Amino acid sequence: MSLQTKSGHDNPGTEIEAYGGSFGRRSFQGESGGALGPFDYFATLHYFDESGWRDLSPTTVWQTFGKVGWQNDKTDVDLSYTYADTQAVSANGATPLSMLYYRREQSYTPDSTHNLLHFVNLTGTQFLSAHLLLSANAYYRRLITDSSNGSNNDNYLWLRPTPGPPLNCGVARGPARDAYVPTHVTQVSRLIQRTWDSRAVDGPTGLFGCRCCCR
Repeated sequence: MSLQTKSGHDNPGTEIEAYGGSFGRRSFQGESGGALGPFDYFATLHYFDESGWRDLSPTTVWQTFGKVGWQNDKTDVDLSYTYADTQAVSANGATPLSMLYYRREQSYTPDSTHNLLHFVNLTGTQFLSAHLLLSANAYYRRLITDSSNGSNNDNYLWLRPTPGPPLNCGVARGPARDAYVPTHVTQVSRLIQRTWDSRAVDGPTGLFGCRCCCR
């Protein structure tokens, strides 16, 4: 997949947009770009937040993108930075029908995922002739994903009551405890990804390469 981002030369000016809605939804987005001689800049910011229609299901997103560049008739160099922070993006798991019949907005096992992205990208193109273009790209990407998945099951106490006095849930594990004591499990994980590369676009492996194109 090849994506071309906006630049100050091609997208000058400033735009601002904001809106709100039900369940605490609010959003703001703005962008600005411009050029001064061969230099140009472009920046955008996006904020989104809502509480969600179910309990314990908020979503908060911060995204920003900045780009500076230099270009003339034959050369174009751009350096960009992308930041994204999706805080407490929650997805609720399956809920027992007994809870939904009482109140549809209830949550049983709230799950959350948090993504934090830093992405730096340097690109450059140079026309060697009217139909021959040299293109190079180098980038560094760091993504951290934290997740927490809750799993609760209290049905054993209601569906299979223990004979005799109530069990002490603090006792050592055993057949009786495993069969009748409610289980509460929270699975927490973190994934860190680091990616970097430098190569020619549509060219041989390495930093430099050539490709034919129409100008």
